[in-house]
Amino acid sequence: MTITVERRNGSTILVMQDGTQQPIADKIDWARLNALTEADIKAAAEADLNNPLITEAELKTFRPVLNPKSSA
Repeated sequence: MTITVERRNGSTILVMQDGTQQPIADKIDWARLNALTEADIKAAAEADLNNPLITEAELKTFRPVLNPKSSA
C-alpha cells in the first residue's frame, strides 16, 4: 500500500510499501494564484455555471449543524 503524507512545511510525499519516500511535485502556479484580486475571484465564481453563488435569501434559510460526536 502506498500512502501520502503532508509534511509540516506543506509539502506532500508518497511513502511506498518498502518505506522509501518520493516527493510529489506541486503543480499549483502560486504566483498566478497570489496575484488574483478579490474582483478576479468573484468574477470567476460568478462565471461558474456548475456551482452558482448562494443568494442572501438562501443563506437566511441555513441552520447550524451540531456535531453529534462532540460532548455537549
